[in-house]
Amino acid sequence: MKLGIDVYQGDGNINFDLMATTPVSVVICKLSQGIIKDINHDHNREEALRIGREVYSYHYFDYRITPLKQVEFVLQHRPPNGIIIDAEYVKVRNSAGIMIQLTPPKNYEDLLRLFIERLSAVMPISIYSSASFFDTYCPNGIYWASVYPLWVAHYKNTAPALPYPWVEYWGWQFTDRGPGNKFGLVSKQADLSYIRETKEK
Repeated sequence: MKLGIDVYQGDGNINFDLMATTPVSVVICKLSQGIIKDINHDHNREEALRIGREVYSYHYFDYRITPLKQVEFVLQHRPPNGIIIDAEYVKVRNSAGIMIQLTPPKNYEDLLRLFIERLSAVMPISIYSSASFFDTYCPNGIYWASVYPLWVAHYKNTAPALPYPWVEYWGWQFTDRGPGNKFGLVSKQADLSYIRETKEK
């Protein structure tokens, strides 16, 4: 499998020439969250392509924003090879400056499914999530989710736990504590993944 890294504006001004000397062969760039574009997406994508890496983009699904508004936004900025949908807790800082997770609404699965199915009509879609999150908030995933390739988040294990109903994954994000400076990031830590050759379901 290939080694992948996902990047966003919080990683700062990435040194892609340094990244080119590492085993990373896949770069996954944050495109947006809700209806806010990542300010470094276009630059990160262009630089990753310049150094000959395989490149994908992802959208962080924000359940505070209506699905159709997010569909419209993604379509305005659509990457050429589809989009990965990040399905996880939305995180914000409280009044004390502490990062907290916002509990998804009861109709979260309906919102996510509507968003994904509208986009999948016009572009390739993959889903990023963890078993703990997806199994909790998308209990009916067997009826719709498994048709999309899975990028699963699961740390500190020799093999990842997969959300139901998937039996295989395309990508496995195995750590969020990789050495960021080794890969040219300003941030000290990096999200690293093992990526399969093809996006299997």
